[in-house]
Amino acid sequence: MPIIEFENYHEVPLVLVIEPWGHRHEVPERARVGVRYALAEGAEDRCYSAVSAQKIELWCEAASYEIDIVPPLPAQRLMRDICVRGGWCGGMVEGVATHVLDLLPASGRVTAEDFANLAIKADGDQTEPPKQHHLRWLEAKFAEHLGTASVDAELLHRTARRPFDSEPC
Repeated sequence: MPIIEFENYHEVPLVLVIEPWGHRHEVPERARVGVRYALAEGAEDRCYSAVSAQKIELWCEAASYEIDIVPPLPAQRLMRDICVRGGWCGGMVEGVATHVLDLLPASGRVTAEDFANLAIKADGDQTEPPKQHHLRWLEAKFAEHLGTASVDAELLHRTARRPFDSEPC
């Protein structure tokens, strides 16, 4: 069965309307949604979508459909938050484009302090020590999104599963 995927990049929920049924589904911020459908007998696999500020309307000549909404993992929310709200998106380190994920260990524990230092390091070559308020802000975001001051590094590298997949990546 075909699957169509959408991702809500907005910071507010999005409404997905499935036609011709008129079913409405709320897609949370940063979530991915998959619509898997069975074609009606003799129908051509042709879908139409209309996109507006906070709504997607999807029309398929389908006999039935199912939907799978996959919210982002806490670590993905953390990475987006520090980039969008704090500007800690990564930068050039020794001539190489670098993101904090590139500097995190593959295993072991990562503390909020470790994460904050690595996020600042990933933002580019530092000629002076990081400012304490930047470190504290990054540490607070770590704890806010992950719910603790220390996590297994593997958790920070994991990404949410795709719709209709059973396991996270």
